[in-house]
Amino acid sequence: MISPADGTVIDIRDRKICIFMFLQNVHVNRAPISGKIREITYKKGGYLPAFCKDSERNERNEFIIHSKYGDVSVTQIAGTIARRIVSYSRVNDFIEQGQRIGMIRFGSRVDVTIPHDFEIVVREGERVLAGKTVIAIVKKMTGNLNMNVFQMLRLPDLVTLLNLICGISSIAVAAKATVQAATFQTAAAHDGLPWL
Repeated sequence: MISPADGTVIDIRDRKICIFMFLQNVHVNRAPISGKIREITYKKGGYLPAFCKDSERNERNEFIIHSKYGDVSVTQIAGTIARRIVSYSRVNDFIEQGQRIGMIRFGSRVDVTIPHDFEIVVREGERVLAGKTVIAIVKKMTGNLNMNVFQMLRLPDLVTLLNLICGISSIAVAAKATVQAATFQTAAAHDGLPWL
């Protein structure tokens, strides 16, 4: 998953990443993941500073994006200066990761929920860029790792992998034969035997 906003990560809890956008940040918000917009909920509210916990009562716009990993919530929260939330997307739109979904005029905060299949890789205080900074990655596979790797590879990849393995094996066999020959020649020279 990628960051939905430019700014600084100010809080991470309960699988939610909060990104505060300063005035100098770009205020366009982007989809952190590909999927279908299942719901958009606009809620009127106040205009407290967006970095405050009381900002839960602020004006907000929440997108629910249905992805192959489950629903992801992206919430635009207006702050003291930003008093205009704009949505570029509509319910039932299919969006690609990184696509523009809206903006908050003069910044504020964007919260994004992270599905349980993902591991959060950003930390509080880290600066992030919308559509560029990776904020979460799919958790590593469990179970039979070898089978999962082969299931992920396409047939041309498998052929390439097998050729690579055979090539490495051939090199290893040739190297071993060279070492054995050199060892034999060194031993023969040491014992005074003629070269073969």
